[in-house]
Amino acid sequence: FAIPVYGCGYLDLDETYFADYIKTKSSSLMWDPANFAAKSTMPVLYINGDSDGSFSLNCTSLTAGVTPDARMLVINNFSHAHSSGRAPQEIYAFADGVLNGYNPFITVDSSEIENGLVTVNYTAPSDVNIDEATLYYITDEKLPFDGEFDWEKVEEYSGNGSEVVFNLPEGATHCYAMFKDNNKNRISTKLMIVK
Repeated sequence: FAIPVYGCGYLDLDETYFADYIKTKSSSLMWDPANFAAKSTMPVLYINGDSDGSFSLNCTSLTAGVTPDARMLVINNFSHAHSSGRAPQEIYAFADGVLNGYNPFITVDSSEIENGLVTVNYTAPSDVNIDEATLYYITDEKLPFDGEFDWEKVEEYSGNGSEVVFNLPEGATHCYAMFKDNNKNRISTKLMIVK
């Protein structure tokens, strides 16, 4: 298994300083992590903040999207540091689950935005239930990074055991949903762009 914290591919599309750097190095894209993630045969848990100063959320989402057996955790107000990077309990729950042959997490099957609603379909192990569901969103055209923690949230939702539905606030441009289960493990959707 692999658990990349912060790091991802598609760095030429990064909203941080990485994109300019990568574009000046003609061979850099050959080494972009997305090239290798797409060939992965192991379970992967991507963890990143929603406003990371090095790896923007769009790149993490794209990398998770091409990884065959990927899950993603986006953490609001997640600072970029060694102490923060090793802190999420999901790192250890994921490793324990893979090594012992079980999946401890809710699995996001699909997420979409339609008619002002964000709908997330999911499956969960028999002993796992959603305790909290939060939709994070911004109204800016550009993704925040480098300490710009300005995501707003919606904590009201409806659901039926395999689906969660949020009302998307007017003016939202980007969003993602995060779920916390009865074991305090969190899992997220990828970044969604409001068309």
